[in-house]
Amino acid sequence: MDQLELFTEIDFYFKNLCDIKCIEILENLISFHSYEKITLRFIDKCLILKNTKYSEFKKQMVKKYGVHNFSVFRRRNRFEYIFNNGKKVETTLAQLNCFKLLIEYNMLNIMIQEYDVLYFQILQKIEL
Repeated sequence: MDQLELFTEIDFYFKNLCDIKCIEILENLISFHSYEKITLRFIDKCLILKNTKYSEFKKQMVKKYGVHNFSVFRRRNRFEYIFNNGKKVETTLAQLNCFKLLIEYNMLNIMIQEYDVLYFQILQKIEL
């Protein structure tokens, strides 16, 4: 899938299939704010926790889309994306794709619900 096809797919998703609540969460996260304690760094740490549904999810998505098209922190080729509500965020295609897939597969909601458990697992990993 080339970059234009990927952008078209992502744009269609956010403009037609994603509810306003998800868009508000994304605006906060992409703008380096948090949402219910969830931050970009927290999402990234969840995606690299070994032997979890998150790490398996990341492996599948990287295999399908490539590392350059699935990343919470991808910094190259930034552009201004405008959501349906008129809010603008500076982001990348990889970041939008990552969030689209996290929402589509309900992973973002699960991270929010399991925050305390995941946070503890991340702390344990850091202390080892």
